[in-house]
Amino acid sequence: MRWSVALFAAALLGCATPGRTPAPLALIDVPEPPHLGVTIVGHPDATGALTRQLFYRSDTQKAESDLKAVLAPRGFSPGAMLGAGIAGAAARGGHPIARLADPVKEREELLGDYAQINAAGGRIVDVVPLAVGYWSTYPKSAYRPWVVVEYRIYDAQGRTSIATGTIGAGPSPNAKPIDTVPQDDRFAFPDFDAVRANPERALDGLKTTIDQVAAALAAKL
Repeated sequence: MRWSVALFAAALLGCATPGRTPAPLALIDVPEPPHLGVTIVGHPDATGALTRQLFYRSDTQKAESDLKAVLAPRGFSPGAMLGAGIAGAAARGGHPIARLADPVKEREELLGDYAQINAAGGRIVDVVPLAVGYWSTYPKSAYRPWVVVEYRIYDAQGRTSIATGTIGAGPSPNAKPIDTVPQDDRFAFPDFDAVRANPERALDGLKTTIDQVAAALAAKL
């Protein structure tokens, strides 16, 4: 009787049983974000009168352009870093993950159809960056690395989504619920001028945050 109960409990908890192996994982190459982001949470001009919104957007676009300019010479490729980080963290956690070419180039959304991908009957991991850059809070607070991704875990054999969500460090860029990864205050800058003035530290902050978000996502696999 106790043996039957133990087997039943193991089945409910998904514990390993003789002859059972986890479904293989396959990660689609993570696309590069179309641009770097800079945002100020709670800034009144972001949702104010149209003219004020235009001024706010002009200011943030200038900051985004400056961020791209100081990081571009340093070979910053956040999509590739996220892919490598997720694969590395998953392998360290005992879940080696295969890499798959992205069938849609320069995409900004999760795939709508996975039939074109051969994942050998396992689980497909689809990840797209929603935000990569720096963020602050109005009226005056530190600028911190901003890395947020959307993900889906798809069962190729059952042709169904197992899990989907948003995870990252910093605010959700689309107001959807987000699993928050704690910020690393070693990379907090007093203002955006300080971000511009120290690109190496700004890059280190983004790389560190990408690794932290990748590890948090890999833990869900």
